[in-house]
Amino acid sequence: MLNSILNQDLISAYTLANQGNQAFQRLTSRINEVRALQLGSCVAVGYIANQPVRLVGSALSCAEEDPKEIMDKEIVLMMLLMAVIIAPITEELAFRQYLPETIIPQYHQLSSSQVMAKTSIAFGVVHLSNIFMNPSSEGMRRTAYQVLFCAVVLGPLCHLAKEKVGISGSILLHMGFNYSAFSSRFSPKDVKRALKEVSGEEVASLVVQGALMLGMNYFLMRFLARMEYYLMDQLDKPVALSQARNIEVI
Repeated sequence: MLNSILNQDLISAYTLANQGNQAFQRLTSRINEVRALQLGSCVAVGYIANQPVRLVGSALSCAEEDPKEIMDKEIVLMMLLMAVIIAPITEELAFRQYLPETIIPQYHQLSSSQVMAKTSIAFGVVHLSNIFMNPSSEGMRRTAYQVLFCAVVLGPLCHLAKEKVGISGSILLHMGFNYSAFSSRFSPKDVKRALKEVSGEEVASLVVQGALMLGMNYFLMRFLARMEYYLMDQLDKPVALSQARNIEVI
């Protein structure tokens, strides 16, 4: 009798545990589906957001021109590596994670909108370095436009993606944005041709170069983010002091 009761209890416990496990697996599967949808949406938003930016840039003669000749496969792959993989990872880790989570709290306790504004401005300003690649008047115009849309469009979008989805969502949105710009200059045929012609040694070389550039660029972005925020903070101090004095006089 006792053994029968124990067996029934064991069967009930096993059935309950099995049902719980199945429910947990369904929940995990559902969470994974939602997560995949969120990350995919980030890529799509980034890709779509570049379209009006490119159209406005074309209207203002600030957009990058299409290459007039077929570029070497190493150049195509290196630009793909730098623009679509390395730059989004390093810039997002520096400006959307390191800056708001490590540097800004050392100076201020800011609201989400204030953090978005400051990190977006710093993110835009760092792209002034592109002027060294093309110091002509045309290059300066393109750089100014890039600084503007990075601060006003891409920066806030990546900040929202970081808040809603996480740093992975911010990185993927940035990748989608940059891939849209990359695909406007290089057709899928160019990329396929480059991938088909590249040798195993060249792939290994690109991987090593990419890893080195990833590390170097990340620490450079961290340094620039820290310096930019420090300078912005110094510029804000006289304004805050003046406002405080006005309040005292009133």
